[in-house]
Amino acid sequence: MKEASAFYAATILARPENRSARDALRTLSPAERNEQLCDTEAMEQIRRADTRMHPDRLIAYALQNTEVDGDRLHAPGAAFRSAHRWFRLAFDCTLDAKRSAVTAFRFAIGEPIPSSRWSDLQLER
Repeated sequence: MKEASAFYAATILARPENRSARDALRTLSPAERNEQLCDTEAMEQIRRADTRMHPDRLIAYALQNTEVDGDRLHAPGAAFRSAHRWFRLAFDCTLDAKRSAVTAFRFAIGEPIPSSRWSDLQLER
């Protein structure tokens, strides 16, 4: 897994154009809010790790349920979509005590998921 040295979710959400996303986060349960914050971080880490990737959708529990341990979210079976293709992803995301910023992030981009599996996994085309 690649260890991130910088974190972006809080900065992304602080941008004026993302006000509706910030407002929506406040309406979610703590667990859902944590997952969305970590998903935002994952998408930006993917973009920065591989400039060929342009993720527009991420599902942390696509292939395997997520695991939560306090301020840490473990997503061993995540999937993200880039250029109309789905890819495997695994990540570990740790949040600060207020659960408002990412403090640690590790991830591994995996192989493409065959389109024959998309329907079974409820992945959008």
